[in-house]
Amino acid sequence: MQRAFTEITEWCRENRHQVETMKQKLRGHYNYYGIAGNSEGIRQFFDGVMRIWYRWLNQRSQHRSYTWNGFKEMTRLYEILRPKVVEQWWIKPSVQYSLEFV
Repeated sequence: MQRAFTEITEWCRENRHQVETMKQKLRGHYNYYGIAGNSEGIRQFFDGVMRIWYRWLNQRSQHRSYTWNGFKEMTRLYEILRPKVVEQWWIKPSVQYSLEFV
């Protein structure tokens, strides 16, 4: 996960204002890692990304751009995806075998 945070930090350095791309990055992470049993991991990823993004958005000028509450409101307005499990292995239809006796 540390490598993912490093990559997000590097991306935010150049693209911190691109909300739609951030939403795509989060969606892609949830789709890949959002399996049953990993809900804590994707929540930690979301929290880490939000801290990194908040820090980079506040480095755009000499004054703070957002308070934490203002940042949370911005994420709500732009509908930033909250972490969710997208794949539940126990719900998949099981393979049915047919046995033919000769």
